[in-house]
Amino acid sequence: MARTMLLLVTPNGALYERVDRELCGDRDLELLPHAHNGSEMLSIMRTHAVHCVLLDFAALSDHANVLIERIGTTHPGVKCLLVAHAWTEQSVVRALTGGSSGCLQADAPRAELRQAVDAVQRGEMWVSRKCLALAFRELRGIRMSADNGLHRRLSIREREIVHWMRRGMSNKEIARELGISDMTVKTHVHNIFHKLEISGRVRLLGMRLPSEAVPGAAVTHLQPRYRLPVPLPVNRT
Repeated sequence: MARTMLLLVTPNGALYERVDRELCGDRDLELLPHAHNGSEMLSIMRTHAVHCVLLDFAALSDHANVLIERIGTTHPGVKCLLVAHAWTEQSVVRALTGGSSGCLQADAPRAELRQAVDAVQRGEMWVSRKCLALAFRELRGIRMSADNGLHRRLSIREREIVHWMRRGMSNKEIARELGISDMTVKTHVHNIFHKLEISGRVRLLGMRLPSEAVPGAAVTHLQPRYRLPVPLPVNRT
């Protein structure tokens, strides 16, 4: 049976001992000698056939991404997993966008550690549920912040037009509502798309924009312009 060769890069001796203890019962996994830094890592990789590198993300910090890039250049088939005791929303996103194959808790039990190694060896990415939740939270915050920033670029009149566009009104209907010409609305719509860096109404409907009261607009209960087909009644006679 072919053995998967693992290399842990960390200055933390206790972390190495823990991982070694967790994996000692797996005959098809072998943890190579301790690499304290990037130089020792590259030296070991020149003399051993390494399949997966575990990098102590907390200790190596931004240097971890440099090592991942170096591994990808010199040993393109080797997978990299980042390990940390305490992940934050920002660090998970940095880990996943820095070229690694995933991120793992440093105190992960043997079963999870094994699952992570097996997954990346199959060409998949591995992220624990906790880390994945942190990543989604951070990315959602970045997206909402960016959308709100774009919305502030619009003038008051453009925000009015966005308000009615997002409720399904055509340019002619918006012109009648605001008492301006169709051509003026068309010009405003063009400027809105340019400022928000989008290409059409469908993209506008999907954006998260802060709800703001439209000056002078009465509160109305608008009927939906698109409805699902209504089933015909069944004749039971």
